[in-house]
Amino acid sequence: MIRSWTDSASSPFPDMIRSSFVAKSTAVSAKSKSHLSTTGRNQEKVAEQIGHAFSYTHAIEAAALLVALLGLLNTLLISVMERTKS
Repeated sequence: MIRSWTDSASSPFPDMIRSSFVAKSTAVSAKSKSHLSTTGRNQEKVAEQIGHAFSYTHAIEAAALLVALLGLLNTLLISVMERTKS
């Protein structure tokens, strides 16, 4: 088990370090709460951005499918051409 130096009994001032961390994280979360909101408008923006990201992946999937189908068609045509030669 890996233990950090704040967990060990011989660590210098573990309570002071923990209290400092808690105080700083509380201050950061208090500041960030003033800038965050969960309104419907923000949720719509996030949903729209996710939709745009997925539209790019769908376009890439369509292109990959087209390339795979062309490769398959090429293989089948070459097979037919070689059989008709012999």
